[in-house]
Amino acid sequence: MRKTTKNNVPVIQSPILGGISHGFFTRQGGISTGILSALNCTFREDDPRENVLKNRSLAMETLSLADYPLMTLKQVHGKDVRVVDQPWDPSQLFEADALVTMNPSVVLGIQTADCVPILLADVKNHVIGAVHAGWRGALKGVVEETINVMISLGAKKENLLAAIGPAIAQETYEVGPEVYQMFVEKNATNAQFFLQQEFPESLYLNLPGFVESILVDRCHQVERLPYDTYDNPDLFFSCRRSYHEKSPSFGGHISLISLSGASHGS
Repeated sequence: MRKTTKNNVPVIQSPILGGISHGFFTRQGGISTGILSALNCTFREDDPRENVLKNRSLAMETLSLADYPLMTLKQVHGKDVRVVDQPWDPSQLFEADALVTMNPSVVLGIQTADCVPILLADVKNHVIGAVHAGWRGALKGVVEETINVMISLGAKKENLLAAIGPAIAQETYEVGPEVYQMFVEKNATNAQFFLQQEFPESLYLNLPGFVESILVDRCHQVERLPYDTYDNPDLFFSCRRSYHEKSPSFGGHISLISLSGASHGS
């Protein structure tokens, strides 16, 4: 894991994706103000659209990707994957939670604020992916489906690299018993991703750990970056923290990946 800054915009990168242009961005370095300060990259009613577009441009510039179109989605906590063959009109937001491409002339972007961002790459076969995995999408199979689509485009398990970005940690992610029930009904071994406290009675979900377990079975190498979005308010937005603080809104980070400038394997 390495954290660098360009033009006052920090970016967190994974060494295992070193040959690929990529980055997990924080809330620092943008132009949004108030509770959405500063690098809010998610469109909100209380943040002018031009602010969000500028923040996204700053993130792209930080990775030297400003000349390429950014592809994002209307994320819906499902398992649908969108293949980007050619750039589409940025105003056309497809409903899906993952993007996959072999096109070196586009940038894939997903937005999170506690959910798990995942960046995937098969450098040798020139296939990349970006995934938004909340508990609903992860349980539905968005991670598995993204990898299946990448493999259908020529990626190989023995080449797949996965970086798991900043997300809410188990210690701060309380969930209801109905969530636990859905997880164990899918697979009884999923109980291992829940921590139960008796006084007061509560359950805590290790969502990054659950996602990591899926990736480890399907990828050559996986790196999980050690950041908790909830407990680092100066560095990250957090949907859950905003709810607890009774904040009227919260911002979102962006995570980017592109084949542009990639150093391809042989």
